[in-house]
Amino acid sequence: VKIAISYTCRLKCEMCAISFPYQSSIFKDRKYLLPEELNKLSPWIEKASQVVFCGEGETMDSPYVFKFLKMLKDKNTSLVTSGLAINSEKVKSLVQLKLNVLHFSFDGKTSVGHGGGKDKYIRNFWKRVENTQKIKKNLNSNIPVLGLYITVNAENINTLDDLFETAYQHDVM
Repeated sequence: VKIAISYTCRLKCEMCAISFPYQSSIFKDRKYLLPEELNKLSPWIEKASQVVFCGEGETMDSPYVFKFLKMLKDKNTSLVTSGLAINSEKVKSLVQLKLNVLHFSFDGKTSVGHGGGKDKYIRNFWKRVENTQKIKKNLNSNIPVLGLYITVNAENINTLDDLFETAYQHDVM
């Protein structure tokens, strides 16, 4: 089951189908899924083989993400993030809460994707990935396994081999 837990995003990517380039939140009066709302999904979660947190925005913007993971500690969990909101403390918490898979959403060098294809954004993205791997190693943890969530478009389709090679070098697969 895929659960959107955040309805905000500050990236303003042109490719966004949710309209974040024009507004910072989908709803005027709501920014996040609330814990009591997650409880309403318990029949779905109970039967699910995997629970995926993927915001209709930046998942890590939710102030409840760690509470949700704690609530689902016995489930196979994964989370999709742009990586922008990832820092060392959050990575440590994800490891401690036994998140199974952390997907970094990144489209490579494309003007319509995360960071608008800017070199600085791309360098910082890979630094966040490297930092995540370093923290996992320091904590002697194999999880979360890192994955790359890519939206293929006309600009990046011819550079996917390079993106694949870079991801492989960073142990993101």
